Amino acid sequence: MKRLLFLIVLGFTGICFPNALKAQDDEAQVKSCFSQYQEAIGSKNAAAALKLFSRNSFNYYDSVLRLARFADSQQLSAKGLMCQLLVLTLRVRVPHSEIRVMSGTTLLQYAINSGMIGNVGQTGTNLGEVRVNHDTAWAPLLVEGVETELQLRFIREHQWTLDLVHLVAAGERGMEQMLREADVEPAAFIQMMLARISEGKANAEVWRPVG
Repeated sequence: MKRLLFLIVLGFTGICFPNALKAQDDEAQVKSCFSQYQEAIGSKNAAAALKLFSRNSFNYYDSVLRLARFADSQQLSAKGLMCQLLVLTLRVRVPHSEIRVMSGTTLLQYAINSGMIGNVGQTGTNLGEVRVNHDTAWAPLLVEGVETELQLRFIREHQWTLDLVHLVAAGERGMEQMLREADVEPAAFIQMMLARISEGKANAEVWRPVG
């Protein structure tokens, strides 16, 4: 009987334990990705941070850069609030000569070095329970141990990577809520937000493509 029980235990070990261990390994790697991101952003180590972002993060910043260079006011107004604000902020903060030669990667480097990216990695933040579905993982952001509504998304590529596009989408929802509370037209809301970010330096030129 003892031998039979031993064989049964071995059988379940071979079938069940690897999946459980793999889930634990994925969770550990996702949390490691986030802690590395915190460290890289905190020290403004762009080279280290860039290794932790998903491919579509770079693609998104490529698209932001193209809009900054070529989108006129009508084309830009058709985009989401968050996208508009990113493009207009870029036009205000970065010399146009630099925008013309940037890539999505160098734009991300600039955003990290200038502090435009990094608020979710601030001191006192951490990840909650990690949920993994194939090559995608989600985890709520904890602030001082308290779970927030913000869910971070990670994508398994060469390793687990942080998906900045999902953060942009969360920012878009936040801005839409702010727009409803402000009870103003979208254009006026964007101007109000841009005035705060640029400290009043933005003018009508900001709606014109850099070229």
